[in-house]
Formats: sequence, C-alpha cells, structure tokens
Amino acid sequence: MACWNSHQDRTLSLSGIIAIHGLDGHRLYTWIAETAQSERVMWLQEFLPSDIPHARILTYGYDADTRSSEFTSTNTIQRHAMGFMQAVERARKGVERRPIIFLAHSLGGIILKQALVLCQNQPQGRPLHGILTSTHAVLFFGTPHSGSEGVPFLQVLNQLLSVYMQTNNRVLQHLRENSEALEDIQATFTQASAGLHIVYFYEEYATPLVGGRHRVIVPHHSAVVSGDPNALGVSLFADHVNMVKFLTRETGNYQTVLYYLREEVESATGAVEKKWQRVDAQIRASP
Repeated sequence: MACWNSHQDRTLSLSGIIAIHGLDGHRLYTWIAETAQSERVMWLQEFLPSDIPHARILTYGYDADTRSSEFTSTNTIQRHAMGFMQAVERARKGVERRPIIFLAHSLGGIILKQALVLCQNQPQGRPLHGILTSTHAVLFFGTPHSGSEGVPFLQVLNQLLSVYMQTNNRVLQHLRENSEALEDIQATFTQASAGLHIVYFYEEYATPLVGGRHRVIVPHHSAVVSGDPNALGVSLFADHVNMVKFLTRETGNYQTVLYYLREEVESATGAVEKKWQRVDAQIRASP
C-alpha cells in the first residue's frame, strides 16, 4: 500500500481514498498519464492532494500478470481480495472509523467487490467488518459487472483480456469455467453494498487492440448496474486504459471524476458516523 500524501498526519485526515488497479496494472503506473515529451503525470499524487486536502490517498498493488490464465479463477480473486483487505486493515491502524472511498479500475473492481463481501461475512466488531462499516462510496472505472443485451459475460471478459494478451484456447477455457462464478460475485455484492454510494464510470472510446483493431472493451450495459437507487452511471471520454489517466487538472474527465469524488468525501463523515452508531448499538444489545 502506497500513500501519495504521506506528509499529512493520517490522524487528521477526514477520509481515506484507496485505489486498486486491474489487469496488468500497477499501484503507480495504472494511474499515470504520459505527455508527448514523455513526462509522467500521476493525478492521485499531483492533483488530488490539493483538490481534496483532507483525504489520505493510497494505492494498492498486487500481482495482476495476465501471462497466467489463473488470474480470472475465483480462488485467485479470493486471495487477492483477502490480501487487499488485510493491507487496508494495516493501513488504518488507529483510524479504523475514518470513512473510506474506494476507486477501482477494470477487474480490480471485481476484487474489491469480493473483498467487501468477505468483510460482510465477518462478525460485527471484527476489524474486517469495520472496513465495510467505514466504506461510504465506491467509484468503479470500467469494471465488468455482468453481460446483457445478448452479450454473455464470458464475451465481455474475453474482450477485456484481449487488451493485454492474445487469448489462447487455455485462457478461453479458463474463462468459461469461471465466468459464471465471477458474475455471481455481483449478486453477493448487492447485499454487501446496501447503502453505499456507487458511481459507475464507463468508457466512450474504443481501445486499440493487437492487429490494428479497436473495440469498446467494457460497454455501458456491463459497466453500469441498473436498478440500484444509490448508484449512478457516468461516461468518460477515454478508452478503457486511459479512463484513469489525466494529463492536467483542466482535463474534462478529471473534472468529472473530481466532482463526484468531492461529493462523496463531503458527505462521508456524517454518514459513516451514523453507521458506526448503529453497529455500536447492535453490539451493546447483543447477549
């Protein structure tokens, strides 16, 4: 876990913003835009600390190497999810009740969903369950939640993998074996996420693929879960890879993300405090 405004006293932060990357991602490089002069801009470090000064900003990294067909197995996702929550727990020692806003790109969103389900399954009063209690909002960036409109979830996952690798028969077979289980994560997450504020960002532009092809990798109908009264779908004018990379503060996409992130940070303290009051009352009332 890396902190991008480590100069700030963490006990004075009002909220924690925690970002997790997706396939072939990195806790740093996933969020970096590069100029024509090869200058690198990391918005979580260079823009956000001054735009949202009272938030502690962290990124989490894990092994997301697509050379292994095992990446999409439910066992691998379970391990990544538990490792993620254990890292969050360690990073929050002494500030366990501070509100959390999660940012998740691509398949990192599936790991996050599984992680919050794991937290829900812990007894109240345990540290991991407290992470769910403190979670106020999730911002998903191009996360595939399901298939629809005649497009099976398997096809969406295959499109996603095609950005990073040539999908051979072994990989396709692994996807077939696990796509249903991955889609089922959304069903269990629906219960765990009750009351959370959720923003689903989806890509407007096609992503360049091997062989000169272009394709919208995670289309609107897969990136946005319909029917959730606490959720909102928002478009970003970028492809799947670049939807989490911003060159300047003035970039329209950055301003869009900043708007919703500010809203969540501003509403987090009171909302999470009420959640903890309910949990404390339930623990006191239990035999």
